[in-house]
Amino acid sequence: MTKAQKRSAVREEVFWFRKDITSSGQQASDMPIEHQYGAMTINQIINGKEGVFPGLIPLINSYLSGMDVDTDTHCSIQQYLKLIQRRASGELLTTASWIRQFVRQHPAYKQDSLVNDEVTYDLLKTIDGIQNGSIPCPELIIPSLVSKTQESIPSAMEKVYCGEVNNCCDS
Repeated sequence: MTKAQKRSAVREEVFWFRKDITSSGQQASDMPIEHQYGAMTINQIINGKEGVFPGLIPLINSYLSGMDVDTDTHCSIQQYLKLIQRRASGELLTTASWIRQFVRQHPAYKQDSLVNDEVTYDLLKTIDGIQNGSIPCPELIIPSLVSKTQESIPSAMEKVYCGEVNNCCDS
């Protein structure tokens, strides 16, 4: 937890994580501890580390490929997973990093570690604008976290994954 609480821990720290999360704990208990766990960044845990760990998102995608999920749900899940992947890789800022950056760049902030009412008000107004879609913030969120499927999909196609219907998961 000490590492996780540090500034920029998502990008800069390594954490011990179980290499094989698909096997039962009993199978792994026969192996030395150093073979069961590896030091990995959050990006490696989420997106994978070549030859060591496949990554949580690829494992989730593998699981979802065997599920009977409707197109709209599949596309929505994929967009959230892409958000997680991009946050873990550093392509998108974490919320804490974005807030820190906003405060530091605000003209009313005096670089004295005190966030005055003007900065706080502007921060909350900006967050509200981002949340309701009136202020774009591509460094924090994927431009659209709404489904790209249409409500008029024929019922025969409802169970087909979106990649086969209209590539709605490509963004």
